[in-house]
Amino acid sequence: MNRKIYLAVAMFAALAASFVMIADAEESDAATCNVTIYQPSGGDIMKDGQNIPWSGGSYTYSVTQNTQITLTAYPPSGYQVDEWSVLLIEQFRYQYYSSNPLTLTITESIEVRLSLDYVSYTVSFPTSPSGLASISSISVHNGTTYSSSYRTLTFSDGQTVTAPS
Repeated sequence: MNRKIYLAVAMFAALAASFVMIADAEESDAATCNVTIYQPSGGDIMKDGQNIPWSGGSYTYSVTQNTQITLTAYPPSGYQVDEWSVLLIEQFRYQYYSSNPLTLTITESIEVRLSLDYVSYTVSFPTSPSGLASISSISVHNGTTYSSSYRTLTFSDGQTVTAPS
């Protein structure tokens, strides 16, 4: 009788140990995704409110599948976020976003790139409607002069627009 109890306990222990090992291996393989973020040519990006430790122009880290991350771009003066391009590695498909900050739910490994664009302003002026003075020209700080035949001009942030008095 002791022999039967001993065999039943030994079989149970081996079975339990095998089950735990298989379950652990499956969870760790299926639940990890790599996120690679490429450093922008200017400014910076923060991940979940933390500075990114750039290494060679990019940063790669692992997250558990279905983890939500938030990336916030800090463009240099005179620039704004044009778009984030996110490459879904397994699908080899790009998704594009223009929001800043950008919140993503990571369902597979991804690569993220940020495109920046100049901040621009539009200046509109009359070409001489009755009762208003005519503007003969305006100049931008880089020396470019535009004549009054243009009704709308677009300038980049930081450019100074002056009209002659």
